[in-house]
Amino acid sequence: NGHLDIENRNGSITILGWDRDSIDIAGTKYAPDNDALQEVRIKVDVSGNTASITTESPQGGWGNFGANYTIHLPSNTAVGRAKSTNGSVTAEDMSAGGSLISTNGRISLQRDNGNFDVRTTNGSVGFEDCSGVERAETTNGSVNAMLKAGAFQARSTNGSIDITLTEPQRDQELRAI
Repeated sequence: NGHLDIENRNGSITILGWDRDSIDIAGTKYAPDNDALQEVRIKVDVSGNTASITTESPQGGWGNFGANYTIHLPSNTAVGRAKSTNGSVTAEDMSAGGSLISTNGRISLQRDNGNFDVRTTNGSVGFEDCSGVERAETTNGSVNAMLKAGAFQARSTNGSIDITLTEPQRDQELRAI
């Protein structure tokens, strides 16, 4: 089983599980002009079964530049941390769980099995056809979950919570605050 960490200041992150034993990282850098685009750096480190991806910002750190990623990786890879500021985070078909964080972006999980902890500010959280012990927290956004099995804890400030859990896990609580 592998491990992935990704940090992206501006832009979306899409993580897609597949049945291959390799990682495929596709990304598009963006910036207001060619000079700024050249300053956006993508750093990828791989050591054994661990991969780390970081978007390095130009001097000054903020502005209309960044990168959008689509990452295919073995579905049994744990997502240690996938973090985006000013972008959405999506995980589909993953089975080892992980941590997804966004500021100013939506977090979406589909067909995932495993324990996920997700947090966003100024964005909604959605789970569809997932199983596991899930935790979701958002400020200024809603939480919507259609779960097959497991347990769920949700907290929303300034947003609604709507949960459907078909097979609750014994000795685990279903909690919405």
